[in-house]
Amino acid sequence: MATITEWYDFADRLHATAISMFKVLELPLQTDGQQYALTLLARTISNFEAAVVLHKMERFLEARIMMRCCYENLFYIGGIAKEGDVFLKQ
Repeated sequence: MATITEWYDFADRLHATAISMFKVLELPLQTDGQQYALTLLARTISNFEAAVVLHKMERFLEARIMMRCCYENLFYIGGIAKEGDVFLKQ
């Protein structure tokens, strides 16, 4: 089983990967779906950062809430990827 230090190291690598996604973006974004997806990515990164900080402060309930927000963003991005404008209009 992984130690808490290993989990924090994994979180750091995951965060770095998400930040690096911004470096390869081609702007300006062409569609509303792309703009919403970028916004959701930014919000997810912020929520993830908050979850890690809250966990380190032993605010476990609040950290879980922030991680739930990350999952919700994932579902939104999946909907945008699958259905595009139809999903956004709903």
